[in-house]
Amino acid sequence: MDCAKAASYLGRCTLFVGVESYSWGESDFQTVRDFCLSHGIDGIFVKVFDGPNEWYRQGNDFAAYHRILSPLHIVPYGFCYGYGAGSDLQVEINLIEKYMNAYGVCCADIEGHWDNNPIASNGQTWSHLMNDRLAKNANQFFISCFANPIDHRQSDVVKTLLPCVNAWLPQVYTNYLENVYRSQWAAMGVDCVFPTFHMGDEFGPNDTIAAVKSSASALNRSLWEYGYAKKDTAMLESIVEASNTSLAKLQVPLVGQRTTVTGDLQESENAEFNCVAASIAAIILRYENLVQWSKEINPDLLKDAAYGQGYTGGTAASSYVAICNKLGYTLSHIDGNTTILVKKGHELLQRGIPFIFTEDDPYVPASYGWSHVCVVDGEINSGFTVMDPYPPKRLTISDGWAINNFRFNQLWYLEPKEAGMVLSLKDPVTGSMFSDGGNNTWLSKGPKDYRDGKPVFLLGAIRSYYQTIGSGEVGYNGITLYGYPVTNEMKNPDGTVEQEFERGKLRYDPSHMVDNPKGSGSVYPAHTDKYIIQSASLQKQVRDLSDDLAVVRSDLAKCQEDLAKALAGTISQAVKDDVAALIDFSQPFATALNKLASDIATGE
Repeated sequence: MDCAKAASYLGRCTLFVGVESYSWGESDFQTVRDFCLSHGIDGIFVKVFDGPNEWYRQGNDFAAYHRILSPLHIVPYGFCYGYGAGSDLQVEINLIEKYMNAYGVCCADIEGHWDNNPIASNGQTWSHLMNDRLAKNANQFFISCFANPIDHRQSDVVKTLLPCVNAWLPQVYTNYLENVYRSQWAAMGVDCVFPTFHMGDEFGPNDTIAAVKSSASALNRSLWEYGYAKKDTAMLESIVEASNTSLAKLQVPLVGQRTTVTGDLQESENAEFNCVAASIAAIILRYENLVQWSKEINPDLLKDAAYGQGYTGGTAASSYVAICNKLGYTLSHIDGNTTILVKKGHELLQRGIPFIFTEDDPYVPASYGWSHVCVVDGEINSGFTVMDPYPPKRLTISDGWAINNFRFNQLWYLEPKEAGMVLSLKDPVTGSMFSDGGNNTWLSKGPKDYRDGKPVFLLGAIRSYYQTIGSGEVGYNGITLYGYPVTNEMKNPDGTVEQEFERGKLRYDPSHMVDNPKGSGSVYPAHTDKYIIQSASLQKQVRDLSDDLAVVRSDLAKCQEDLAKALAGTISQAVKDDVAALIDFSQPFATALNKLASDIATGE
């Protein structure tokens, strides 16, 4: 089962719209579309039937609503009662097939009526009837259902439907369900599980944000429901942020190829065909923290340098290598089939490097055989964000679309000459030492925290410093320079944060309250001088105690000598008392000396 393909139909974070849409018109769907786009939601479930009853004038109006909801990922869904509540399972399946065939995807909501895998009048279970009808349909079919199907005696339903279902959306609506749903789905051998989280506490205690954060490995997560989302947009945005923390978001400036800005004050004669030059130049703008064309960076300048003043027509990325090199950038390409290119594209983005791709020109008839180039500057789940320079606009594309539409088995990427590696978990060396710790952290696979034995994490500014320090000069940045972390972050009373590594200590100190090494940023290597001073002070204490102990031992030896001389006679009780007192007096000095010596040996 291709979970990534299923996720590509959903987006990263998808919102359910419930029964309120029953009487909606075009303006209502425009409103929910704008709401989703303004809050980072990239997919939407729209209810289209309830049992045998199809909405929107038997679906006649849904095609228009579907167009309005673009560019969201749109999934029509309906509630399936089976043969319960006076419904007809065969009619429900007819509706599922109708929307699968029309839009490539449909979702069925099956809940309590399906407990115990009910049997139809012909002797077959409901689940067998559904699977027999849908298993041969090549389109995407999802099921929204209870988070704990084993508790509901629906495990046979799930197992029977596995051949026809592309992804399962368990309704993780409470803290209890969040604790049990993974184990129940794993027990049934189901891989493609995309949880749905409730934004309220209608069914019991429910920490939605914590549940979303704990689902970091899920390719998609969905939310119930639009009404709750409108009431608490702050929670919605926190959920979206938690859903997207691991995705690269580089975003080149929104600039167009048909600009009038040039470097030679002459007309940009090739503006209609400058998509390659504009895409490359947009990436340069991003690297140089600029947001618009200038006489120093613009499409016409690059085109003239590559093809000469006056040239008009199509251009190729390979012709821009020399001018990019002159400007301080390396323009390189990756070859391979489109599946490989999509994988490599994600890897580039994780390293902070945008790239350009070629597609069939969408602005002219296909018979022209023309091509068009755009910039990929970020990730969505199982997809990319794109800046198209003709006219300038931002788009999203799925990995599936890219696999089907990237042309010439090649993509090109641009990076500054001096740019080096940024450590990523996708890199084999980094991945062998760290794993995804959730919440944008790295979990060390090395030693546990030597102070308390707990797992060690890298996060925040210290992790960013570790990822990039020494870039271009040493092999693996923080891995080479510092090794494994050996403690978790230690917060100091002054607000600074420190973390120890195998080969040193890093300090987060954005205000430079403790130290201010020349050229340092918010994180820098911590001084060790104070530990040398502390060690010297400790050694002085040892010497002083040693001198005191020597005096005591001398006195004790004299008493022992006096005692020996008196052996021939009667030993007074006073002498015995003196000896005992001296022995007691010397013992704390010996104990303290041993303790200090041990502290020096261990570095404490």
